[in-house]
Amino acid sequence: MLDPDPRPSSGGWRLVWDVILEGICAYHHAHYPSAMTTAFLENLQDRRLRSNPDAANADTQLLSGRPRPRYWRHDLQHGITKLLRTPMMAWLARVLLTLPFWSSGLSKLFLFDDGVAEMARVGLEPAAGFNIATIFVQLAGSGLIIVNRATWLGAGALGVFTGLTILLVHRFWAISEEPFRTIALHVSSEHVGMIGGLLAVAILSARRDAAEPAPHAHAVQRRPAHR
Repeated sequence: MLDPDPRPSSGGWRLVWDVILEGICAYHHAHYPSAMTTAFLENLQDRRLRSNPDAANADTQLLSGRPRPRYWRHDLQHGITKLLRTPMMAWLARVLLTLPFWSSGLSKLFLFDDGVAEMARVGLEPAAGFNIATIFVQLAGSGLIIVNRATWLGAGALGVFTGLTILLVHRFWAISEEPFRTIALHVSSEHVGMIGGLLAVAILSARRDAAEPAPHAHAVQRRPAHR
């Protein structure tokens, strides 16, 4: 019997892979039916029914080549939702969100003279002091978000920093020459979107903290009553 999933996989990844694979095989079977695709689809369907007993009552039409739209959407949504709820995906999202900041901070740290020259080029003096401050804000803010500690502080620091770069560096309203005006406008728009992403991660972190019980609450509940 063929194995529908030759790669090691689990959880949400496996559900998403099964849904995609099922669609490809059902389409192929509808146009080019064969004993191999029949066995493949039966094996795939049996495995999915074992992992989801509720699917036994669903309208299954795999071998006729007509996929089950509602069941497909349910499986795909369930698989993606399961992936999004994993700690790894949350960590990856925080790393990618802060990538422009920590990569820029590391670049300015290891290429310090180039960072100083960049500050001097946009008129920020003392250039060395501004470069050091930029490195600290970018790396410290990114670190707080990535480790998910005091996320509001890291997101707030990076948000203010990003807003200041629009006002001090990418001043498209003061540029008359094209295409530099349009370029500065696009960069400023991207910075505003980044500020929105930082605001979103701060809101999500605040909601998580609000949902978690305070440590002292458990201590109060365990404390025996005095008589």
